[in-house]
Amino acid sequence: MEREDEEDNLKVEDIKSLESVYKQCKEKCGVNLEVIRVPVVEDHMPIEYMDAIIDALKNEPASTPCVFNCQMGKGRTTTGMVAACLIKEIILTAELRTMEELKLINPSTLKDLMYQKFEKIPFIEEVNDPLSLGEFEVIKELCAYTPEAVEVKKKIDIIIDKCGPSPRGTGIM
Repeated sequence: MEREDEEDNLKVEDIKSLESVYKQCKEKCGVNLEVIRVPVVEDHMPIEYMDAIIDALKNEPASTPCVFNCQMGKGRTTTGMVAACLIKEIILTAELRTMEELKLINPSTLKDLMYQKFEKIPFIEEVNDPLSLGEFEVIKELCAYTPEAVEVKKKIDIIIDKCGPSPRGTGIM
């Protein structure tokens, strides 16, 4: 989905920072919103930024909502969303497995939940664009060189599709 530039004249009466919007939401809705700023440089390997996202979420319940934004809403936002989805999957899987051990959930129900939530590939109309499918040369080479990367790519593709807007994604963004 390409962005279209649109110009409009607006009369600005008030400008609020992101933190003040969150504070206002917290006060009006009684929701505990915490702003965690993770400065990420566009088009750079995000390894050190992932640690900050992991540290922020690893002790949170899987149901903790997350909001990611950046100036353009593409690469850095998607990176944060994918990282959060992976962390939440790990947390939720651990919680569900504990429920199974305590006999609170049937193993077949757990298996079905895990499939529906984390493995089921969202229906996507046939796409002929290899780049839309994540078929970049470097990824293909990595998958050919490292067989485990094929499963990792499949997992990340599912998450990216879930995070994307309709009709291709499920719109959880």
